[in-house]
Amino acid sequence: MLAALHTNKSRTRNFREKTQSSQAFNALSRSSLFLAEHPEDSERRVLARPKGNYAKRPEAKSFKVEGVVLEINGRRHEVGKVADLKDEDFSPEDLLGGQKSDQSSKAATARKIISMALADGQEHEARPIITACTNVAISKTAVFEAAKELGVEKRKTEGVRPRAMWKLPTRAHAQRKQISRKSGKSGRSAVETSQTSETSLSSATRTSRSRRPHNPAMNHKENNA
Repeated sequence: MLAALHTNKSRTRNFREKTQSSQAFNALSRSSLFLAEHPEDSERRVLARPKGNYAKRPEAKSFKVEGVVLEINGRRHEVGKVADLKDEDFSPEDLLGGQKSDQSSKAATARKIISMALADGQEHEARPIITACTNVAISKTAVFEAAKELGVEKRKTEGVRPRAMWKLPTRAHAQRKQISRKSGKSGRSAVETSQTSETSLSSATRTSRSRRPHNPAMNHKENNA
């Protein structure tokens, strides 16, 4: 069964609270979709999925609406048609408007830091990335949730001290340039956040390298040489 509802006039960025009449409608559904105007292009619309019980959150989709004429039983009807479908990096909170919550802001920052660190499509140690996020007051729980939303591929190395390794999936790596362009449009604050993240990530990487275990046998070989 498919049900369609308007949102209420509250300024909340919480989808459940934005549901008109009663939150019970959203509670009963297995999957809820939200359609809104594109934040950066009034000619486009964006469809996001705030709730889904059976799969991880998919990417938002944006599209244009074009008019087409259909002839039915000898009569012409002008109807709308979805055109120019594209993937987008908008979360439902980005589309809901209102006052941006501290939690959603930190989630967006975590996604940005992770995307920057894994932008080359190669595997990287997770510890410096996590440290870069925690250095700007983002909890580890929020970091892991952001990594999950980005579809980060994870594995552990073998050995006495296994390391967690992260890598963006191929599709996410291809879309990283698109995310960077959007971040650049948000003004000076986005640039400052990016620079802070890069500095924090660089510092965390140096710290991680300095913690590598000391190997006396290696030093002995170097002295003999």
